[in-house]
Amino acid sequence: MPPDQAFLNEVRELWNRNFVAAILFARLNHERIPPEVGAIAQRMNQNFRANQAVHDAVNAAMGSLGIFGGGGGGFGPVVNPEEFMFYATMGLIVAHRGNPPAAPALQACARAVVTGQTDPFTVFNVANPQAPGLGGILRTFLALAPQIVPLVRNWALVTAALAVPGEQISGLLGVSPQQRFQEAMKAAVAAMQSTNTGEFHKQLGIAFGAAGETAGTDDDLAASNLAVLMGTIGLLKPEELRLALGALGRAAADEQNAAKAAPILTLAMPMIQQQGLMKELGVEAVRIASSLLKTAEGANRLGLALATATALLQLGRTAEAESLVSKVKGEFKAPDERMRIAQADADISWANGDNDGAADILVAALEDCGGASSPLRVGLLQKLISVWPAQREGLDPWLQWLQGEAARLEEPQASITRLTAGLALFKTGRQEQGRALVERVDLDMVEQKAPALRDMVGQIRESLKAFGLTRAS
Repeated sequence: MPPDQAFLNEVRELWNRNFVAAILFARLNHERIPPEVGAIAQRMNQNFRANQAVHDAVNAAMGSLGIFGGGGGGFGPVVNPEEFMFYATMGLIVAHRGNPPAAPALQACARAVVTGQTDPFTVFNVANPQAPGLGGILRTFLALAPQIVPLVRNWALVTAALAVPGEQISGLLGVSPQQRFQEAMKAAVAAMQSTNTGEFHKQLGIAFGAAGETAGTDDDLAASNLAVLMGTIGLLKPEELRLALGALGRAAADEQNAAKAAPILTLAMPMIQQQGLMKELGVEAVRIASSLLKTAEGANRLGLALATATALLQLGRTAEAESLVSKVKGEFKAPDERMRIAQADADISWANGDNDGAADILVAALEDCGGASSPLRVGLLQKLISVWPAQREGLDPWLQWLQGEAARLEEPQASITRLTAGLALFKTGRQEQGRALVERVDLDMVEQKAPALRDMVGQIRESLKAFGLTRAS
C-alpha cells in the first residue's frame, strides 16, 4: 500500500490516545507512512538548535553589558517535545522498514514493558548494560525533578515499543494468529511480486510465527511451500529453511498431510545441502521423510524416496540409502521413473567407490529407457560423463549423444548443458574432450542470462586458458 498522509493522521490521533499502540500499529503498516516524516523531525531539531544558538548568543551579549537573566521568549518557537517525539519515532520506523534495530536483551523485555508487566525504567538498565544501576539513579534524580518524570517515562515506553519483536506486534494489537498469518502471507506474496526481498523475508518470518500458533497444520504447509518456492530461485535464507523444516515436522505428525508435505520436503532437501546445513538439519529431514514415506503414494513417494536417499548418502548412511532405493525399484516401471531411480542407484555405487558400476547402471538406463523425457536423458548423460572411469574407453558416443540432446534445447540451457559436462571432463583429466564440448559456447552470453553460473563459467575459463584460449568463440 503506498504512503498515505491520511494514514499518518490516523496514527497521530491514536498517538494522542495511546502512543505505544500507535507505534506498534505504525510498525505493522510502515509502508503507508509518508517517507518525509524523518525530514520533519530533522527540521524540528535543526530549528531547535538554531533557536538555542541565537538564545545563547543574545544572553552572552547581554551578559557582557552586565545585563543577566535573559529568558527564552522572543527568539522563535520552542520545539514541542511531544511533536518531535512523534515525528522522530515515525522517521525511525520508516527508515528501518518497521523494525528499528534493538539489542537482544531489550527485545526480550520489550513486550513486558509495553504491557505494564515491567517497570519502564528497566529499559535504561537493559539498554546500558555497563551501567546496571542507571534505572535507580534516574528514579533518584527524577524525585528531585518530578515535572519531567512523564517525559522520561514516555521515552522509555517509546524505546520499548520500537524494540518489540515484529512477530509479537499483531498479538499485542489484538489480531488473531489466523489473521496475522493471512495478512503476512498476503504481504509476503506482494513483496515477492515487487521484488522487495527485504520485506518478503520479514513477512515470511511473521507468517511462520503465526502458523505456529494457529490450529491445525494447513498454515505450516502454506508457509513452508512459499519458502521453498523462493528457495528454487536462490532467495531462501538458512533461518527460513530451519523454520520450514520445523513446520513440515509439525505437519508430518498427521499422516493425512503426506500428499501435501512430501513434495515440499522433496524440494527442501537439496536446499539443505546447498546451504551447507546437512549436518545440522539432515538427520531431522530424514526423520520427517521416513514418517511421510509410510503413507506417501505415486510421484510423491518416488520423489521423496530419492531425495531422502541422496540425503542419506551425504550423511554417510550409504546402506540405508541403498535399502531405500531398492524398495522403490520394483514399484515404478515408467521410463522416466526408472531413469530417476538409476541416477540414485549410480550415486550409491559412486559413493561406494565403484565408478565402473555407476557407469554401468547409467548406460543400461540410457539404453533401456529411450522413451524417457529429454531433461532426464540430459541429466543422466551429464551424470554418466562425470562418473566415467578415467581408464575406460567408449565415452565419445555418449558425448555425441549429449551434443545432440543439447542442440534441441534453447539458450542458455543448451550452453549450460555443454558447460556442466565440459567441467566434469576437465575435472576428470579429459581436457581435450572438455574443450571440444565447450569451445563453441558463448561464455559471455551464459553469464548474462544465467548469473548464478558465473563461478562455474570462471572455472571453465581457467581451464580453457590452459589451451591458449581466453574465451569461447
